[in-house]
Parts: sequence; structure tokens; C-alpha cells
Amino acid sequence: FVGYPVSQAADITAFDGALIPVGEDQLPLIEQCREIVRKFNSIYGATLIEPEPLLSKTPRIKGLDGNEKMGKSLGNGIFLADDESVVSQKIMSAVTDPDKPRILTAEFVATTSSLDSIYKLYDSGNSTEICHGGHPLWNPKYQLGASFLGNDQIVVGRNESDTDYIETYSINSDGSVSLTRSVYSEDTNKYSVRNGRPIADINGKAILWHRGFYDESVYTKFDTESKIYYLDN
Repeated sequence: FVGYPVSQAADITAFDGALIPVGEDQLPLIEQCREIVRKFNSIYGATLIEPEPLLSKTPRIKGLDGNEKMGKSLGNGIFLADDESVVSQKIMSAVTDPDKPRILTAEFVATTSSLDSIYKLYDSGNSTEICHGGHPLWNPKYQLGASFLGNDQIVVGRNESDTDYIETYSINSDGSVSLTRSVYSEDTNKYSVRNGRPIADINGKAILWHRGFYDESVYTKFDTESKIYYLDN
């Protein structure tokens, strides 16, 4: 928008703004405002105040992905319209140290007779196997069957021998991962889990287990359920 710098200059000079608190990315626009003021004053005399930018100790807020700036157009920010669950999910998955990002992934291992999945933790460029997930419990297009539980814990949902498990794992100081606790297990019997995901409470005190499943003999019969497990119990 070609008129934006002029509009912004008008907003600043109308209130005799001298120090303008801005982010680092706004410095070019402030400089344009200063040029407009200088040109205006050269014609009409010393009428407008030439503003100075005021940067904070954190002049650029990084996005949740650890890259670029935080912004709506980049989809890497926390917004006023986000509800509590969305904010919690964004915070838990945020990259807080771009030089040492931690990322959870899963890989399919398919043969002619079986399906398996392997959960992995990527930390500072290193890949560590967490566990075998068994028959995948999630739809990988939309969600992952694992999430971070605080800074050094991981919660995983997996299936083994027709049994669903929710387990917590610790990230050790040497980068290895070890099983901490089996939170929940259930025999799925004739039901096949279509997707399932454990979602960790931001305070690390509870896990929301949400899954969908169906009866293989009646493929059109689908059900979903959600349960909360408190880790203090």
C-alpha cells in the first residue's frame, strides 16, 4: 500500500510523537516518517517533530518456530483470538532455543504382513529412538501420537499386540531417552484404533487421551472417546 508510510507518519506527528516504541522490523517505516517530516519542515518551517525509534531489550520477537519474526501472516505466533487449548498446544511445541531444537517425529515401517512405527526425538541435530509405536495410532496427515510433557519429558501413545499404551519417557542429560512410567493400557480386542493422541497439560500434571476407533467387522461403525489421566495419581 503506497500510502501507508504517509498514513503512519500522520499518526505519529498528529500527537507530537518524539520517541516511538517499535520493533526492529519497523525501523525502515520510522525512517520514512523522518524523511517526510524533514521535507514538510523544509517547506512550512519547523512545524513537526522528527521522531526517534525506541527499541526494547528484545527488539525482535522470534516466532514459535524459532525463525523469522512472530507474525500472523507467518502462522508462527500466539494470537488474542486463540483459546486456552490452542495457546497451550503452541507453547508446548514452541522452539525456545533455535540452536537446539527438539522435534518429535514418527516413521512408518511397513512389510507385507505388518505395520509398525518408530518414534524418534531430534535434538540438536541428533536422532534418538524413543520406542516402537506398533500399529500407528494416529493419522499422520493431521496429528502425531506423541507430545512433549514439560522440558524433559515425552508422552507417547502406542499399540502393541492389540493393546493401547500411554507411556512417559525422560530425556536424559546425555541425550538418551528412557521409559519413566506406563500411565495407561487397554486391550482393544476386535476394535482397531484409527487415530489416537495423548495431549499433555501445560503444567505437566495431566494427559488428555483422545482416540477414534472402529469395529473391523462393521467398518462403518466409528466411535471416539476422550479421557483425562492425572499423573499425580
